[in-house]
Amino acid sequence: MLVLSLLCILPGVVVSQGTTRPVLGNLEFGLGYNSEDSYKFGEYTGLKDNGIFALGSIDLSSVFPYDTDNNHYWKLSGSNLGLDSRQLYAEYGNQGKFSFFLDYHQLNQNRFNDAKTPFTGAGTNDQSLPGNWIAANSTSGFSNLFSSLNTHTIETERQRLGAGFSWLFSRNWELVGKYRHEIKDGGSPIAGIFATNGGNPRSSLLIAPVDYNTDSMDVSLSYTGQTAQFTLAYYLSVFNNVNQSLRWDNPYLRPTGNTWAPGTDFAAGARGQLALPPDNQSQQFTFSGGYRLGSTTRITTNLSYGWMEQNDPYLPYTINSSLNVPVDLPRTNLDSRIETLHFTLGLSVRPLRKLNIRANYSYDDRDNKTPRDFYQLVLNDSGNQGGLVSSGTRLNTPYSFSTQRLELEAGYRLMQASKLSMGYKYEQRDRDFSEVASTDEHAGWINLSSSLSAMVTGWIKFIHSERSGSTYVSNQPFLDGHNPDYISTLAADERFINDPLLRKFSYADRNRDEVIAAINIMPIVPLSFSVTGRYGNDDYNNSSIGQRERQDTSITLDAAYSPNKLLTAHAFVTREDLEYTQQGYQRANVTLYPGVDRDPAPCASCGFWQAKTDDGATTVGAGLDRRLIENKLNLKINYIYSRSVTDIILDADSTVAFAPLPKIKSKLHNFTISAEYQLRENIAIRLRYLYEHFDLDDFASDGIEVDTLSNVLSLGTGSLDYDAHVFGLSLVYQLR
Repeated sequence: MLVLSLLCILPGVVVSQGTTRPVLGNLEFGLGYNSEDSYKFGEYTGLKDNGIFALGSIDLSSVFPYDTDNNHYWKLSGSNLGLDSRQLYAEYGNQGKFSFFLDYHQLNQNRFNDAKTPFTGAGTNDQSLPGNWIAANSTSGFSNLFSSLNTHTIETERQRLGAGFSWLFSRNWELVGKYRHEIKDGGSPIAGIFATNGGNPRSSLLIAPVDYNTDSMDVSLSYTGQTAQFTLAYYLSVFNNVNQSLRWDNPYLRPTGNTWAPGTDFAAGARGQLALPPDNQSQQFTFSGGYRLGSTTRITTNLSYGWMEQNDPYLPYTINSSLNVPVDLPRTNLDSRIETLHFTLGLSVRPLRKLNIRANYSYDDRDNKTPRDFYQLVLNDSGNQGGLVSSGTRLNTPYSFSTQRLELEAGYRLMQASKLSMGYKYEQRDRDFSEVASTDEHAGWINLSSSLSAMVTGWIKFIHSERSGSTYVSNQPFLDGHNPDYISTLAADERFINDPLLRKFSYADRNRDEVIAAINIMPIVPLSFSVTGRYGNDDYNNSSIGQRERQDTSITLDAAYSPNKLLTAHAFVTREDLEYTQQGYQRANVTLYPGVDRDPAPCASCGFWQAKTDDGATTVGAGLDRRLIENKLNLKINYIYSRSVTDIILDADSTVAFAPLPKIKSKLHNFTISAEYQLRENIAIRLRYLYEHFDLDDFASDGIEVDTLSNVLSLGTGSLDYDAHVFGLSLVYQLR
């Protein structure tokens, strides 16, 4: 009766004069049971708690028969209706004229349900310690820590409601509009730090409040003709954070040696404050189009201009009243504005029957117009404000960059079943406030594809690229971010932040080689095999310190078998390996910067070390879809196994000693089986079972309690391992 009542209220099932519009699709409702109480298992699905949950889905549509003059239709779909990951979508329209839609999405990220903290108000913007808190210089001295702990969940929930329309108001013109409102709330881990330098930090992991609202809309007008097409669009996004800041009590006493200013420890009532994501908005106008010149030539273009703005009021330098802060902020807000410009122009031409040529040019510019000012830092609510000519004076650096790309490609059909393609790409990138002002990258490739026979097809592609940059100025960010008068007081070997020998891999000179290939084999009609593989090598040949080399390989074997409509089976295995080498050395009281304009040679007396990281992952899967009784009983089985291992191998000369690092391992088993039995012509019963096992060994998180680290008050979250069994039983009402 429930199903019949629902169908009666759906629009347009029956129309006047006896003309009916059939409703197609299905309704599913039932119950499920989850055996596992695990936030990791239900991180995105919503199956975080053990117990019974509702099963529900809907997929209905209705269209008038093709031989009628009425083109109205509607759709209604929904999935996971009994879970926190539910989705709903409804659409109504007239084919070739207009449509309207509404949709709703809910997505949770369940991270931990066992976070422990002594702070009251955890998850809000004001967090304090209990009145009887006993402070100390390190976590081992927090004598009443465990008696003060409270358990909290860390999770976020997104709810997005959207609506839109499309209107074809003439044969060639269409207007489309969309609007979305999203709410995200919950909590997220964040670190609150008290420190004046890298040698005395004391931190607390806190649960920051998440209460975001985002509104976005886009409108586009499109024209589609036989020779020309274009779209003009506008996009707007507005983000609002209900909480501007997070305040918390400092649980520590000052470190030995009074490296913090007096009055900055717990005994003096010191508090910290940090900013949370600020309100902001972005807008963009876009034009894209194409024009066909004859039957063999086409021109395409894309032009967009946008801007992003952020002018949230500044927080004060500190809320710690014991600190000396004589200089106020230079302005009330950042008044930030970033303008973006994108342009592409493409040409595709076929001058000969067997030859096609493609050319594409693009330009991207990110112009950061945020004003620059001197800021007199108060270091992590722990030190007095310094003078104008000191290390505590910083200039903000509004990063900007521009990129130009040119791509050329030609393809020639050698014979009816083979094609040879060759291409070239040039990219130039210019940056502000970075170690390398400009980089140039040249890449070339060749691709051969062929159908060797009716049973065998394949292709292989070789790519080589070389990137080189302008002079690497190791201390450029230091020079750009400090008061020039302060810099002039420093010796040459004091004017840097990072080691002058270090080369950041995103800027460093690099040679790259790649090989990608695939082959498909069909020995008999119902059976097919495929093999795909990739090998890549990055060589940072001019980097003495930093990443030196990177290699990644992957290969996948896939098989499918479908002898008839009653049976379909597949299986695959994938192996992936990523290796990269990092070079470093131990620096101690060595003058490394003898001159501002040149980098030194490697220090012969320093202890050099090398870290080689090997990430390997193997994934195996198989599936079966078998109709045991045609039109009556169907069985589906799927299994996936994945195992990954990360091995960090440290090697050093005799002057450096390293303890070996444990391997990081993860393992996943996922097995699902479902059976569907047709009880009646339009009613089926569906039975499902899921087993999933996850195991993680990670020395960075295993066994870390709230006080394991002497200078970090952590959240003490536990193991992510789980064994989950999920059962489901539902009825499916089918409309045909």
